[in-house]
Amino acid sequence: MVQLIGQREPDAQKLIKAQGLLLGERTTKVNVEQAGRVIDQKPVATTKVRAGDTVAIVVATDDKVDVPSVLGMTPKDAEVVLLKAELKPGKITETPVEAEKAGIVLNQAPVAGDRAARKSEVAMEVGVKRQVTTPTADPKLARVVDLAATRLRDGATDATIDLPAALQKLKVVSLADLDKLTALDRNDVRDKLAIRTLAETDRTIAALKKARKELGE
Repeated sequence: MVQLIGQREPDAQKLIKAQGLLLGERTTKVNVEQAGRVIDQKPVATTKVRAGDTVAIVVATDDKVDVPSVLGMTPKDAEVVLLKAELKPGKITETPVEAEKAGIVLNQAPVAGDRAARKSEVAMEVGVKRQVTTPTADPKLARVVDLAATRLRDGATDATIDLPAALQKLKVVSLADLDKLTALDRNDVRDKLAIRTLAETDRTIAALKKARKELGE
């Protein structure tokens, strides 16, 4: 039996195979200085062996483990994988993303394939659904729209639109935006505000312009 102690594990396995022997039990033991090398063997060197006998080796490790990939997993599933690899979840940061990427791990540190200290933490970046914020309307615009909407409701037909909601959907948030809208061709205004008739469109434009003028905004 040749001396395997001190050999790097790949070289030791080649020597075992070259002698016609088989690798038996492989165990590890923490020894940072000798990490990756064989630190014990059975049978010991100089023992007489026969082809086909098995050789057990003890390999020194640096007490680190391979980091698995948790990308694309939910944080809960990632935790299961990390614990199985003798690691644990670390800090989770959230990044706004589109709906299809929400709730899954986008990035991790350390990355998959790295080696990390046993029981150490793996930080994760998790996607959260991006919130669509509605621009805050100018108070002056709100007064004009409220007055125009009130007048439209006073003489309304069933087809009258919800004017504040329609303008908000168009992201009309200032008097300048309103002026641009009411300056458009009546057909364009009807399409943008989803008004059913041109007659109602004309009433809406007139109400907005009148309220704008009366309030002096």
